[in-house]
Amino acid sequence: EGFEWIDYNDYENSTLVYLRKGHKEEDDVVVILNMTPIPRDNFKIGLPRKGNLREVFNSDQKKYNGTGKFKNKELSAKKSPWHFRPYSTEISLPPLGMIALKYEK
Repeated sequence: EGFEWIDYNDYENSTLVYLRKGHKEEDDVVVILNMTPIPRDNFKIGLPRKGNLREVFNSDQKKYNGTGKFKNKELSAKKSPWHFRPYSTEISLPPLGMIALKYEK
């Protein structure tokens, strides 16, 4: 109900992607975790619907002692199925990092 796996099978990249559902659709948050010290550029994730997304958390920010190099701006869900979802986008995923994305209103 408040949680939905998007991808938990990517053992080769050691990544996890899930959807944290809010009470309203606009409160949903997509969470992406990289469990390795290897950065993942152009990392494709499946998304439930179209729209623009913004990064609401990035563990690589300097204020969290990160490098500040891995930033995701102007993300939009494209009609390109991935992870059994109808839409997808590509992100820069920092090593040993976490990204949280939210759909813009």
